Amino acid sequence: MAEIDWMLKDVKVAVDDAVNIKSLYKLLKNWLIKFRYDYYEKEHIEDMKPEDAKNISIKMEADKKIDDYTKFHIELRLKGKDLKPVMRDKELCVKGNVSVSFEAFLENDYEGKWDSPFYLKLYRTVYDKYIASDKYEKNANNLKDEANDLITKTKSFLRVEEFKR
Repeated sequence: MAEIDWMLKDVKVAVDDAVNIKSLYKLLKNWLIKFRYDYYEKEHIEDMKPEDAKNISIKMEADKKIDDYTKFHIELRLKGKDLKPVMRDKELCVKGNVSVSFEAFLENDYEGKWDSPFYLKLYRTVYDKYIASDKYEKNANNLKDEANDLITKTKSFLRVEEFKR
């Protein structure tokens, strides 16, 4: 079984204003492509409410193989609550509560090659703790840096959207 170490858990960026959801989604998607993550939409839900309001929930999962032993994972959830369409600067936006949640974790032995027999699991533990600890720290820092970069870009996008009013 793979070993998972959380680097970021439930970090949330939110704004209650007019936001171009398509541009926000495109920003997130392009960032994942630029940093060579394989991503997919695990969930895409839209519910229509009375008076043209709607709620959306989009969950994206992304992973990147670092080597045969380590994978980076980033999970995003884009949520919108009580969104109503509005026009701003000749572009269609939605006004309401928009939030993006981030989680990032490092997965070691993602193929489970070192799980059985017992002595391989023991060897993996010794290897992780004493032999490859520098490599682990480097990978952990790289994942934290990448996730924080994505969070910063998202915050900047939402802040710019806020100032456009």
